[in-house]
Amino acid sequence: MDDKSFAAQLETMGLKVREVIGDGNCLFRALADQLDGDDHSHARHRQDVVRYITEHRADFEPFIEDDVPFTQHVQNLAQVRSVEKPTKNPPQNQCNLPPRQSGGMADTPRKWWGLWVNSLKNR
Repeated sequence: MDDKSFAAQLETMGLKVREVIGDGNCLFRALADQLDGDDHSHARHRQDVVRYITEHRADFEPFIEDDVPFTQHVQNLAQVRSVEKPTKNPPQNQCNLPPRQSGGMADTPRKWWGLWVNSLKNR
């Protein structure tokens, strides 16, 4: 599915694609954008997520990959990223996402993320 088709499907549900700065904080910028209306509070949301994951270790530890111990993974996640010149289309690893493959299920996590975050507002 191309971006225009996806945007059209979102529009039928009252949703839209929003651009997020690709500086390594994009996951948390997207969360802040959905919850607060802009991405300025991304560092606070990062710390909230890290705290929640730490407090619920038993729920998250089985999903930690890359042979990184849980404690190290959480410490890495807690670090706010910084790059000198953010780009609109950064290398995928700057956003802590797996390499993008075209179409199919490979795009699903990126696409449902915004929908899921939007559902948090309704809780």
